[in-house]
Amino acid sequence: MSVIGFFSDKSDAKAQLDAFNAVHCDHFEYDVKSLLDTVQAGDVVVFHEFYNAGPSMRDALAVIESIHDRGADFVCNGSDLDSRTSPDVYRTIDAIYKLALEEPKPEAVPRHRVERAAAGGRATAGGRRGRASIDAAIIDDALERYKNGEPVKAVCEAAGISQGTLYKYVRARGIKRG
Repeated sequence: MSVIGFFSDKSDAKAQLDAFNAVHCDHFEYDVKSLLDTVQAGDVVVFHEFYNAGPSMRDALAVIESIHDRGADFVCNGSDLDSRTSPDVYRTIDAIYKLALEEPKPEAVPRHRVERAAAGGRATAGGRRGRASIDAAIIDDALERYKNGEPVKAVCEAAGISQGTLYKYVRARGIKRG
């Protein structure tokens, strides 16, 4: 039997080390895969907090269940969960696990859509705002000048558009220079 401390980057390292020293850990693991590869029947796995067992509640519950399936016990110092002293802990965790699996996962909404909705549909500061729309009358006037043979540079400066934009509309409307 060995006592294994599981370090997580989610909690303060000093607090975790203090918790592990309190239960006299034999060695430490730093990732879940190596922890589950190492743990054997009769071992005790120590977590500083329950949420350190995985990146989400579902993952944490799955890790605890895997530890239990291997015949080992677990202790969560910060949560006062100890499978050695309370046999009902696994029943409680099993019920929580089933609820977590039954609960539908909410659909992920991209952050920019949430921010835009919060801003009343407008683009938010720092986000992509898109291009300003060009008034149709300005484009029509610029195309008329282009057809009449005015220099492209003068047409673009008068309309406040780039040459590329002018030529895009020229091609789109099939205009020939006169």
